[in-house]
Amino acid sequence: MSSQPKIELLQCEVDMDDDVSYFRLLVESESESKVSKTTESTKCIKYLTIDPGLFSIEDMCFGPSLVSLLPPFPPGNWNDGTISRDATTGLPQIHTQEVALPGVQNIWHPLLIDYLDLTIGKKLRTGIYEVSFDSPTDSRLGAIKMPVVAKFARFSWEIGYLENETTAFEWIQSEPHGQPNGQQQHGQKEDIDQGEQTATKSQNNTESIGGNENVGPRFLAHLTEHGRVIGFIMERITNARHAEPEDLAACQATLSRLHSLGIKHGDINRFNFLIIRESPPSSSTAILIDYDTARKCDDKEELRREYDDLARSLQDPSGRGGGGVLCSGDCDGGVD
Repeated sequence: MSSQPKIELLQCEVDMDDDVSYFRLLVESESESKVSKTTESTKCIKYLTIDPGLFSIEDMCFGPSLVSLLPPFPPGNWNDGTISRDATTGLPQIHTQEVALPGVQNIWHPLLIDYLDLTIGKKLRTGIYEVSFDSPTDSRLGAIKMPVVAKFARFSWEIGYLENETTAFEWIQSEPHGQPNGQQQHGQKEDIDQGEQTATKSQNNTESIGGNENVGPRFLAHLTEHGRVIGFIMERITNARHAEPEDLAACQATLSRLHSLGIKHGDINRFNFLIIRESPPSSSTAILIDYDTARKCDDKEELRREYDDLARSLQDPSGRGGGGVLCSGDCDGGVD
């Protein structure tokens, strides 16, 4: 005999303009085993689309209120449901189906961690959370200090961004340092030397930054959901702040190392640089994050333009790109 499942709202995308809204739910069902006669619990992720006009925005954004308004969930292995208004009764009704959801295809790292094995902590920004998990038996993960950071696609249309960023991390962590011809990018030898000298000192703050170049956080594992890859786990950068104009030299050094790998970042706003505090401040190291717009680039002039734009980006007062990995603040119910 089975009972109505326990439902937890994980993330939502609620439309304010009379359009459909989207929800990611954790559903836990209990049933009695026919063999052992004991109660078994099964957890799974399900996705809902809710037609406009059924519930208020306030109710849809607050997990307990939304759950109290949902029609009963049917049993079965469905993963995609649509809630609409019944034409006869006027009440909400649900139609379900099992669909093949898209996933990240570039699975280059040897380790995969399941979302359901995570303990979710503080929300850092949309689709990015501090998490912890039991260390896997696979020793390739190494000694990692928890918590770490999980970044994932909440909904299918975000998979492309995670695909791009996953590939960018592969480039960073697998490419040898520098250009094949040995030439230095942008003529910034002094800045890069400074960054390399401070990289060793910054190891205690980053729990081993990772990547061959100390450019970004270390990619630790792919993150899966029912077999498909939806994102990744990376190390958490501690004792850091967002970049300010006075951090130009440290940011230039890191961006030059990225460019030496033939990679253009594509979004060098100040919130995408984490500054690891050192003493004296002139020895600080910059860690570059958010590679979802990064791409391979062999055009030196295009790379130089990005490099030359860095000073302006650090002085930009608009706040573009704000709310980054060091910022927190969950909505009610822990939803995005």
